Amino acid sequence: MGRINKFTTGVFTNIVGDKKTIPDYDRFLAIQTQLKEPSDYLKGYIETYKATIRKNKSSVDNLGKLEDVIMQLRTLENLDTKDIRLNVVREYIYARIPFHRKDKETKDIRVIVGVTEEWGTKIPKLLGNKKFMTAAKEKLSLAMNEVIEESREIAKSAF
Repeated sequence: MGRINKFTTGVFTNIVGDKKTIPDYDRFLAIQTQLKEPSDYLKGYIETYKATIRKNKSSVDNLGKLEDVIMQLRTLENLDTKDIRLNVVREYIYARIPFHRKDKETKDIRVIVGVTEEWGTKIPKLLGNKKFMTAAKEKLSLAMNEVIEESREIAKSAF
């Protein structure tokens, strides 16, 4: 299991699931299919639960959409060069930072900052280079803003 990041972990985003993840409330109900036939007493509670989910699903979904934007903006507004990780792949230097994206498997955002021919390949040296790290922060901010704008449009359409 990966490290939990306070900027990429929500409440309602987990409850409502996504394209690849079954909503937590559906997963909770599915447990019953693995058990013996419920009593009428238990069936009553299950039906009440299902009815409550149906009644509130839209509100919970909307809260999840708001959480998406909130988590993304928190990361953007608290972006610090000390949180940026660098990788060199072939001739490219990538910068990445944890970032919530609902329908992406990786919970980070990555950008190409430059090429090794210009900046070199020594990551500790790059991390100490203010000009390079400023460029990394700016490029990450631009990429985050693109994703945030999409999330804002989705959230706006929910209200």
